[in-house]
Amino acid sequence: MAALPPGVAEVRPAVRTALAALPPDSLVLVACSGGADSLALAAQTAFLAPRMSLRAGLVTVDQRPPAGLGRPRGRRRRSGRLTSTPLMLYG
Repeated sequence: MAALPPGVAEVRPAVRTALAALPPDSLVLVACSGGADSLALAAQTAFLAPRMSLRAGLVTVDQRPPAGLGRPRGRRRRSGRLTSTPLMLYG
């Protein structure tokens, strides 16, 4: 069996620890900007959540809201096993 890449080896135990206290069937949402760190977090959550009897989802964080604060882009994206639908929060 091949060794995990160093980034995965560092992130997976931290995600496992964070998820360990949640009751079964909890929903875990990962906010993802598309950067390497948030993609690593999303990928490890997608890998571990089902193995820990948890549900996982992805919230795409877009720091460039549309002009005039219009509707979020309606595109759905996939990141590993997680599907995201853009969500706009105003506040």
